[in-house]
Amino acid sequence: MVTLHSDRFPSQSGWTFHDARLDSGLDGFLLFSRYDGDVGSHVFELIDLKAGEQKYRFEVDATRILANANRGLTKAAVRHWETSRFQGVHPIVLDNGDIMVKGHYTPMFSINPCGNVVWLQDKFIFHHTIERAPDGNYWSPSYVEPQRVEGLHPRYEDSGLVKLSEEGKILFDRSLSQIFLDHGLGSLILSGTGFDPDPLHLNDIQPVFEDGPYWKRGDVFLSIRSLSMIMLYRPSTDEIIWWRQGDWTAQHDVDIINETTIGVFDNNVFNYGDGPVINGHSRVLYYDIATDQVSSPFDEILAENEFKNEAAGLFTLLPEGHLYVSESGRTLIFTPDGKIAVEHFNRAKNGKIFHLGWSRYMDRAAGDRFLEQIKTASCAAN
Repeated sequence: MVTLHSDRFPSQSGWTFHDARLDSGLDGFLLFSRYDGDVGSHVFELIDLKAGEQKYRFEVDATRILANANRGLTKAAVRHWETSRFQGVHPIVLDNGDIMVKGHYTPMFSINPCGNVVWLQDKFIFHHTIERAPDGNYWSPSYVEPQRVEGLHPRYEDSGLVKLSEEGKILFDRSLSQIFLDHGLGSLILSGTGFDPDPLHLNDIQPVFEDGPYWKRGDVFLSIRSLSMIMLYRPSTDEIIWWRQGDWTAQHDVDIINETTIGVFDNNVFNYGDGPVINGHSRVLYYDIATDQVSSPFDEILAENEFKNEAAGLFTLLPEGHLYVSESGRTLIFTPDGKIAVEHFNRAKNGKIFHLGWSRYMDRAAGDRFLEQIKTASCAAN
C-alpha cells in the first residue's frame, strides 16, 4: 500500500486549499479514493473543492464485500481482497447514488452509501478505469479467462474490453489480443523474438460521446501501456479506426479534449535494464489528429512541481480549464494560469505515503445530488 517515494516532500501531508482556487472559480467535488495508512483500509471521501471540506467518508470493508466472490479465476489476487490490503480503483457514483468500483484484480461490485452490496459481477477480474458510455452503460478493462486465443501460454495476460450495465450485467466483452490478431497486428504482441506475458496492459477505455471528423459516438479510445499505444476502436463494427505509438511512453489515461484532439497522461518512463526511470518528469501531451502535431501545454508547471509517476496516474481537464493530475500518492489541481489551487499528500502519521485509487471529479450538481442521496440512505455519519 505504501508508495516507493515516501521520502519526497517530507514536510507535506494532507490537504492544502490555496486561495488561488477561489480566485480562479474552482468548483465541484472530488470523489477521493485513497488508502488510509492510519486506519489500515481504503476509504472513499467526497471533497468539496470550493469550500475546502470533506463532506462524506466511507471505509471500504472489502473482506465482507468480496466474501462470496468467485476465487477460481487465475487473476484473482485474493490476498488483496482483504480489507487491510484492498485498493478501490476509480469509483463512480451511479445515477441512484450507489458506488460502482473494483480493486486491482478483483470482481466489479456496486455498494450503496452505507457500504451494503447491491450487486457483484465476478465472471471476470477487472482492473484500472471505469468510464461511463454515452448509452448510460460502463466500460472497464478485464482479464479474459479462459483464454480465447488458441495456443496462448497460461501466463499470458489477455486484456479484455467489457461493457456493463448499471445493474452489473455484462453487455459486451471482447479479447484485445483477438482484436489485434483479427486486424493484422498480431506481430506486435506475439513476436517470435521473445515471449512477453503482458504485451498489452490495457489501462483505459475512454468512450466517445459526440461525432467528430475522426470518430463517432460510441467509439472508444484505448490506452495500451506495454506498446505505448493509443488506439481508436469501434465496438459496433469491430473496426480499428486509428492507432499511434509514441510520443508518449508507458502512458496511462487518454481523454478527449476537443473534436480533433486527445490528451494522454504520459508517464514518460524508460527502462534501460534496471527498472523504470522517468525521463525528467511525467507529462500531459495533446495530440491533434488533424495536424498530426503533439504538444505539451502543461510542461512548465509539471516540471516545476516535480510531477513524477512511474506507473498508473491520471489527469482530467476540469470545466473551467483547471488541470487535475494524480501521482501514486499525490494530488494536484492547477488553475488555468498555472497556479496550484489544491494539493494533497496521502501521508500517514508514520511518515509513509500510501497509494491513491484514481479519484474522480464531480461537478457541483452531481456532488450535491450525491450528498442528498447519502442523506436519504441514512449514511451521513459514515
